[in-house]
Amino acid sequence: MGSEQNGSWVGVAGVRAIVLVILIAIVVPFWVYLVFFTQLPMIALAGIALIILLLLSTATAWSAIAIPRRESDHDEDSRG
Repeated sequence: MGSEQNGSWVGVAGVRAIVLVILIAIVVPFWVYLVFFTQLPMIALAGIALIILLLLSTATAWSAIAIPRRESDHDEDSRG
């Protein structure tokens, strides 16, 4: 049972990483397209860029929390 719990996070982390990569592959070229091929004002492009950065930082954090935290020797000493 312990080995199932130890390995179950790998699948979740892998799926979340794939979602993050797909998200990056979609939103970054979209923003580049907006910069070069539209006549949007600079403030609108900056707002869109801010939204994209917030989206990608949230997705990165969401992906990172799927990976369990390693226990260090210091943590074990403070518990016992």
